[in-house]
Amino acid sequence: VYVTHFLFSMAALMFLYVTDRVRWRQFMRRWVTLSCVGLVGYVLMPTVPPWMASERGTVDTVHEGIPRGWSYVDGQAIADLLEFGRDTINPVAAMPSLHAAYPMLLLLFFVPTRGAIGRFLLWAYCMHMAVTVVITGQHWLIDVFAGWACALGVHVFWNRREARAADGSATDATPRPVETAASSDPALV
Repeated sequence: VYVTHFLFSMAALMFLYVTDRVRWRQFMRRWVTLSCVGLVGYVLMPTVPPWMASERGTVDTVHEGIPRGWSYVDGQAIADLLEFGRDTINPVAAMPSLHAAYPMLLLLFFVPTRGAIGRFLLWAYCMHMAVTVVITGQHWLIDVFAGWACALGVHVFWNRREARAADGSATDATPRPVETAASSDPALV
């Protein structure tokens, strides 16, 4: 589940790019904005993930479950790749959790256009990712809630902006009467 964070958003973007460029632009705006909000969060509030807090002795023992999980299913190459990634990225980029934010963005964006099974699968994916990042020691629960809040905020922001733009273009497309000297001067009418 953890690794799908790197795949599902990109798969959604590719799907939309091929099928519906308008929706692709809408989702891309949200995805880029959410990524930027996450970056700002990491800069303004660098927080250590649970596994790092455990290594420093701040909290009780928390095992980082992601590399261990891959080694149990004979996926040592993937575990090594994730370990390399962890060592080369910003280790204090935990707040907000983009691992939780992207599934929430997928849920918010796609739920209105999906049937009951699709909505359930989107909701289940969102919840499953939240549980996964917490139980594997990657994020605190507050990081997950912050990620969800960021996704909701970005989605609402773009919904309102797009609605305003649609209202503005509808208003601009309506023909207006042309002002002439005769129509503006009551004495001439």
